This record gives sequence, structure tokens and C-alpha cells, in this order.
Amino acid sequence: MQPARILIATPTADGGLCTEYCETVVQLIQSFAERHPEVTFVLRFHETHDLRLVRNAYASEVLNDTGLTHLLFFDSDMGFFPPLVEKMLAAAKPVVGVVSPKRSLDVTKVAEMARRFDDIRICEIAGNDYIPDPSAFPVGYDETGAPAYVRHQGSLIPIGRCGTGIMLIARSVFERMRDELPEDYDAEAPPAARAYGVDGGYLRCFDAVASGGGTTLGEDYAFSQRWVKRLGGEIHLVFDEIIFHVGDRRTVGNAALRYALRPRLGL
Repeated sequence: MQPARILIATPTADGGLCTEYCETVVQLIQSFAERHPEVTFVLRFHETHDLRLVRNAYASEVLNDTGLTHLLFFDSDMGFFPPLVEKMLAAAKPVVGVVSPKRSLDVTKVAEMARRFDDIRICEIAGNDYIPDPSAFPVGYDETGAPAYVRHQGSLIPIGRCGTGIMLIARSVFERMRDELPEDYDAEAPPAARAYGVDGGYLRCFDAVASGGGTTLGEDYAFSQRWVKRLGGEIHLVFDEIIFHVGDRRTVGNAALRYALRPRLGL
């Protein structure tokens, strides 16, 4: 594995961290120290209600610090196992996210799955809805010429847009945005960004963008719009890892298993 120094970026509204998040960070750092010592991590928390500002601040920190190779967004209400980051790094793609379960669980769907499977964990994985929704997946054509979703290859699938709950972004992405989208780059960070430790330039890659009809895209999809639509970049998702998402309860998901099971059930 190539050497890397990764900034783990976690914005929180009130400083709260779920148990799954804490377990993941400890396991991730320990696992890489043992298996991949050439990969190290820096952990940074920012407490805020302005996600646009802090995500820009994290991106700017990575851009301004040549010792950092990647930015790993990791929201405080999520969790995963270390092989996810191994797959993300091994993919050597500029932007890699995940397919995650929604925070809320549709108990009606889970109950329906319970009539078909004995294992409650399988029922939950198959019953969950996932982010992003199927409309984000690119459509190709099968051998008959009929539209068909592009199938994942190995652990990865290409995607048109993606949330930033768990997302690994290479520093080179921010360099391209600075150089090719100069209207989104300030040579000096504003006071609000300096309050979050930004020293130097400020990249506004998570600022809202118009989506038509008088509406704007949120900060995560605005980033995707800049990278994919304006710069011709690629986003891939790891499709086959277990992801935890915590709301009023913990939900667990594995998109590869979910999308393999439900078509066989006619769902």
C-alpha cells in the first residue's frame, strides 16, 4: 500500500459521538498501525451547525498542508470496519464514498423480510433503504438494448453523486479545484474559516450551487456537481462493506447483499 497521511474530519453539531464511531476510530488506527504502518491518521473535530463552512475548512486544511495526502470525512453518527479504508486506498481513485443505510428503519419492510429469512440481521440489511438512492447510479444497456444499472466491479461502482458521511478524497482533487475553478478559491481564508484553523488559501468546494427551478444543492451534492459535472471527475462507491448509521437506533447495512437479495424476492 502506498504511504498516506489521512485527515479524519468529523463535524458535529453538539460534540456528540456515537459508540460505533468511537469503536471505528480506535479499530482503524490500531489495525493500520499493525498491518499498514505506512498509512497514518490525524483526527480533527469541528463543532458547528454550518456544514458548508467546516467541510470547506477541512478541504482547505488538506490543500494547504502538503504533508496530508487524503481527507476522510467520517460523520459522528456512523461506523464501519477497517477493511473499508483498505479498499478505498487500494482503489487509487480520487473520490471514494460508500452506500450507507438510512438512519431510520422501515419496520414494515423488516417485518416483511422476517417472513422470508430467519436471521434478523439479514432482515434488516434487506429491508433497509440506502443512500444514495438508485437514481444516482449510472444507467447502461444490457445485451437486448434495454436500460440497466451499471453493475459493480469488485467492491466499486461508479456513481454520479454521493453524500459525504463517509468519503475519502485525494489531495489532488482539491488541487484541481483550486487551479481549474478559480472562482471557488480565495487566496486568504475569511475570519470564519480561520477560526477553524485554516491558515492560507480557502477552497469553497462545498458552497451551495444552483440546481435549477430556484433550488440549490446541499454541500455534499454541490461538491459532486463541481467534481463530476464541471471538472469531469469520477466518484466511486465501495458497495460491499457493512456500514452502521445511528439515529434513534442503530441501523446496519450492506448494499451488495441488499441489492442481491431483494431482486430474487421480486422486490
